[in-house]
Amino acid sequence: MQKSIVALAVAGVLAASAVAQAETTLYGSARIGVEYVQGKGSGKDSSWDVANQASRLGVKGSEDLGGGLSAIYQYEFGVNIDGNGTGANNPWGQRLSFVGLQGGFGTVALGRQYRPAYTFVSQYTDIFNGNITNPYSLTSNDQRMGNAVAYVTPTFSGFTAAAAVLMDGAANREDVDAFEAGIGYSNGPLNLGFSYSYQPKNGAAVPSIANAGGAEFSHYGIGGSYAMGPFSVGASYEYTDFDDSDLGSIQGYGVVLGFDVMPNTTLRGTYGNFHIDSDALYDNQEMWGLGVEHRLSKRTMVYIEYVDSDQTYDAATAGAKPGSDYTTIGMRHDF
Repeated sequence: MQKSIVALAVAGVLAASAVAQAETTLYGSARIGVEYVQGKGSGKDSSWDVANQASRLGVKGSEDLGGGLSAIYQYEFGVNIDGNGTGANNPWGQRLSFVGLQGGFGTVALGRQYRPAYTFVSQYTDIFNGNITNPYSLTSNDQRMGNAVAYVTPTFSGFTAAAAVLMDGAANREDVDAFEAGIGYSNGPLNLGFSYSYQPKNGAAVPSIANAGGAEFSHYGIGGSYAMGPFSVGASYEYTDFDDSDLGSIQGYGVVLGFDVMPNTTLRGTYGNFHIDSDALYDNQEMWGLGVEHRLSKRTMVYIEYVDSDQTYDAATAGAKPGSDYTTIGMRHDF
């Protein structure tokens, strides 16, 4: 349910921050873990799984066009490192794919890119390594969007802004299917951000709640992080307001904490709440989690994470969904 709800938080995108490359760079991240899920309520089974945890492989680069102008590009694909890549489970999944121009004016790019709502807001509470959804973040599991034209400003005294439009081209759609913009500020250990998204009626990002297909809505988000010595904290708040009063609103908030118990070991904690309130549906999900990651080197780490979630779900055709407990023991290597 969460991934479909997240999709309604709109279709803006952000051109990935691109540093001029002298040549093509191959990069990636191999992430896999042993997961245990215990459902709550009567009849809820438990399961073990060796699971891919957002592994990816990509290439990126640029060409110097002269006069301070560069052509940039990036292709990034999700990889099912657990070997579950046959039949419907394609071993590749598209993450980023764009081409653009970069210069003193900033960056303009076309394709599938990061959203301002993720870059400026929800990334600050997206800190766990495993396959843990953030019920309080409407965008953390919908970080990218295709069919996008995006512009990112240069950085001015710590401030950076971005704007993007989604143009899908399908029948019975608006000329512009969605718009998203954001602004952020970074100064040493402090990061702050704000985002705004708008989808007109019959836009491309269709929310998955009763009678909400093609609804008009606005989405707002604010987030940030701060680090002081071994301590770090992050927070985000997101709110979606539907033009149709019967559809009500959706909101989510979360807080994350980190503490470096030693130079290579970090403890993490998270708490959040996600809430839908409309004439058709009432849904409230609350979660908390703990994790520890130990870095064996600059590029390799092992981690253990646990999340407890509780959920209520009330609609004419559905009953309660009590939630579940999730535990993972994993390893990650970046290259």
